[in-house]
Amino acid sequence: MNVEEALDQVDCLLHAQEGELLNPKRLIFRGAWQDLTYQDMILQWRREYDLSYIKAQGADLCRQLTALLGVKVRKPTFQEDVMEGLERRSRPILEPQPNFTSLNPTFDSRDSVPNIDGMEVRWVGREALVEGLVQRLLGNCRLLMLVGLTGIGKTALAARLLTDRELHPAFPVQKVLSLDRTLPNFENLASEILGATAIADPDLQKNPDRLIAAMVAHLKTQPCLLVLDMMEEILTRDRQGNTSFTDPAFDRFLEQVIRADTMPSRIILTSQERPPSLYQGRYEGRSHLEALLGLQDTEALQLFAEWGVAVIAGSQEEALLQRLIRVYEGHPLALRVIAGEMQATPYDGCVQTYWAEFGAVFLAVEQQQQAEEIEGKSDQSLLASHRPQLQDIVYARIDQAFHRLSQVEPDSYRLLVMAAVYRRAVEPAAWYRLLDDLPPPVAVRSLCALERRYLIEREHHQQHILYRQHSLIRSVALQHLDQMEEESQ
Repeated sequence: MNVEEALDQVDCLLHAQEGELLNPKRLIFRGAWQDLTYQDMILQWRREYDLSYIKAQGADLCRQLTALLGVKVRKPTFQEDVMEGLERRSRPILEPQPNFTSLNPTFDSRDSVPNIDGMEVRWVGREALVEGLVQRLLGNCRLLMLVGLTGIGKTALAARLLTDRELHPAFPVQKVLSLDRTLPNFENLASEILGATAIADPDLQKNPDRLIAAMVAHLKTQPCLLVLDMMEEILTRDRQGNTSFTDPAFDRFLEQVIRADTMPSRIILTSQERPPSLYQGRYEGRSHLEALLGLQDTEALQLFAEWGVAVIAGSQEEALLQRLIRVYEGHPLALRVIAGEMQATPYDGCVQTYWAEFGAVFLAVEQQQQAEEIEGKSDQSLLASHRPQLQDIVYARIDQAFHRLSQVEPDSYRLLVMAAVYRRAVEPAAWYRLLDDLPPPVAVRSLCALERRYLIEREHHQQHILYRQHSLIRSVALQHLDQMEEESQ
């Protein structure tokens, strides 16, 4: 497939929605297909386009294609992403998929809700949580932060809120920006709010404070529900462990949203890391942080039923599913992968057939979790890699978090990996002992960094605070521990 053939197919898909791509997006499409930089595109076109304007148009093109093709389209892998998306769209469609960016969304619990990054998920359970967050957004909460472990359902929850029938009348416009550390994120946000033409204004380009003021003013006049997905991509941390935005403009923008005398718009952030505290102790109720945990048994059973793996209440199959759910601690992404695989051939929705093949893995993890010995250095890594799809989807995402941690917080990474010997929650002193070669303040900061990234969890036990790893985190950490010991030898 060449670039013109790809453009023709995209135009055909767009025709029923909004017509064909127009310049400069058509020009950017051809340039990105050739892997040209935005600066090289302008030089090739021999036109006096402003670079920031072309970058904003390019980012908007990627978002438009992502929504159209159902795959994440990025500038560095533009040709491969577009070809993959066109190939998927050419396959027979069994049922219509709702458009996530529709200006008139409706929600039906029987429908599947598409993930912001193009992955389809099935929303189940957490009715009380959803209702509570809806009421916050309808109230005075201007900034809602959804945080937690990768794959725990933050993005799916944001998608669920975007399609809520109670929220839509108050926020008739919905906008989504998926953050990427390789892109000019704040320029893209400004373009999303004001439009690419507006941010090309030289006065706004030269004066960031005026640009921020214009963005806040627009949100005041046009009620909007704005989702900023994957906020961890634009966070950084100093040597003292303090978190900040890589671009200070985000900090100033969010603070102005919170400080404004009136603000009919709302912002939802999703992040694997705790965002910076904005006006901590002031403007109570204008911001809220919600840390997500795994699904309860009943909610997870609904997930399996949505994916065609329905079981009879009180049956042996339900008991087996409940054991599997508890082993994975209700992790939605892992359970979604397992449910999808279990529903397909050769299992065809039969829980007992699946358990007959992999029950030994789950039994081994149960035994590890229930063992009297707290430490289990010889335990094998099982949960995240015993099936190819779990390896490719769940393990890969958690491993990416490990890799990022190793680059920016090497002491925290070492602590996380070494603590894989603990089978269950232990007191902080047991964690600090693993870093006894470092000064105590460094060990304390390292543990705090893991908590901020939701790579460890707190437990209350007899008036004591204990720390533990999620079963999936421990599974990946055990592999890293083996690698670390091999390298040391």
